[in-house]
Amino acid sequence: MELYEDEGYMDDTLWEVIREDLEGWDEEQLKRGDTNVIRKLRDFLRTWGVCVSTVDGTIAKGIERVLKEEEKAPWTEAEVLRQVKARRARSYALQDFAEELKAKATQTTPATTSSSTSNT
Repeated sequence: MELYEDEGYMDDTLWEVIREDLEGWDEEQLKRGDTNVIRKLRDFLRTWGVCVSTVDGTIAKGIERVLKEEEKAPWTEAEVLRQVKARRARSYALQDFAEELKAKATQTTPATTSSSTSNT
């Protein structure tokens, strides 16, 4: 992971490189690794812009999905907000997405006023 950080890999580039470096790995192989290392890999990927979803499985399953993706999975609003809240949003794309969400949340909709007319 240090190499990826030193090289400045993030977002799409990190996604491409990690898929190439771990090509052929599956959930079972990942589960055989040190749990803390696998957890750190998930956190590292998320921090630097690769969405690793573990909603419907284990951390190893989430990483396996990333490795087998044909296209990089998009982030959901909930996932971005979780990363921001945990202060783990270092990739430019993730920060941009978070800023868009913040701007969207602070936008105010114009108040509509209704005028009543009376017939006299």
